[in-house]
Amino acid sequence: KKIEVKRQRLYQIVGGCVLAICIYLATWTAIDSPMPREKMILLTEPDDDNDGNHNIVEVKSFCASSSTVWQIAISFYLSVLLLISAAIATQNRGIREEFNESRYLAIMLYSQTVFTLLRLAVLLISDTFMQTYAVSASMSILLSTDVFIIVGIYFV
Repeated sequence: KKIEVKRQRLYQIVGGCVLAICIYLATWTAIDSPMPREKMILLTEPDDDNDGNHNIVEVKSFCASSSTVWQIAISFYLSVLLLISAAIATQNRGIREEFNESRYLAIMLYSQTVFTLLRLAVLLISDTFMQTYAVSASMSILLSTDVFIIVGIYFV
């Protein structure tokens, strides 16, 4: 079956996706932009004189939105894109080898799925098990590694 894809239609689809992302990010910034926040932690340490304990309040500063809904919405959007990519990779299996990129799409799909799940796990356990700076560092490392792997898969 031969399908003719017009270049203008591809530009409209990509432009629509980019426009939707820009609108989402502008809305996020307008409604709930990341602001400096502080987290106070009460620590109890033994006194040097062995006559009791004294309390220390540790203050950690970080930037964050007030809701994690924004991050969860991004993860949902990426999941939809992953499902669409899976459908395209499945449909492209029968194409001649010169034009067939389904193998690369499948590898990128697997990589993106793993990193999306890891980012979602970090986001969900961040309040209970991780320090604030560790969450930011983990997300940064995961996003950077994800990009390097995708570029490596596609261009190398």
